[in-house]
Amino acid sequence: MLREKFEQKKEIINVFSAYIISVLIREISSKWLKSDYSSFFMYIFLAIYVLLVLKFEKTSFISAYLEPLDLLYASTLFGLMPRYFSIMILGLTHRLVIGLPQIGILPLLIISSIIEEMFFRAYAYNCLKKLVGYKKSYTITILLYALFHVPLASLPNSAMVIPIYLLSGILFQEMYLKWGLASAIISHIAYNIIGVLYLVEYSLSSILIISLAFITTICLIKFLA
Repeated sequence: MLREKFEQKKEIINVFSAYIISVLIREISSKWLKSDYSSFFMYIFLAIYVLLVLKFEKTSFISAYLEPLDLLYASTLFGLMPRYFSIMILGLTHRLVIGLPQIGILPLLIISSIIEEMFFRAYAYNCLKKLVGYKKSYTITILLYALFHVPLASLPNSAMVIPIYLLSGILFQEMYLKWGLASAIISHIAYNIIGVLYLVEYSLSSILIISLAFITTICLIKFLA
């Protein structure tokens, strides 16, 4: 029993160590690379870390609870839904700018979606759940996920977008719990890909609209799906 507790605590330390190191890598590399790829080295580190966990702990993160086509349809639908709702309202209120697609960052968006879901949902959440239970691990994972997306150098100006990352974390967490890791990854990729097609005015009203779109989608997943 004591050995099991020790192993669980060691896993938690590993989770937070990997988290802190990845954030430090991002902050340092952002000083050198003034581009959308400033997070590249951070995701390389996380990818290597997750692969090492898979190899040495003989852990399998792959899970899916629907038939492949049903999984693809449902996951893509709920990944696109927050975008659809928010674009509709933002467009009507003239807070939306449709520009040239930022195709150059698509590879990073796709890879980062996969790595983030494997690290936060499949690895960090499950490690935390063993020690602190479902509710606390759910909350901690979402908080870590949200703060992970806010560059420290941009604080406090970027603090206003934290609610969006909290809600997107809840969305992908619900997808993971309902239909498995594959579903969370597909939803995350679908959500990120559409984001390269437009820009949104950085204002409180825009953030409220996007947050409402997420809340609506989360409610549909929890009560209808």
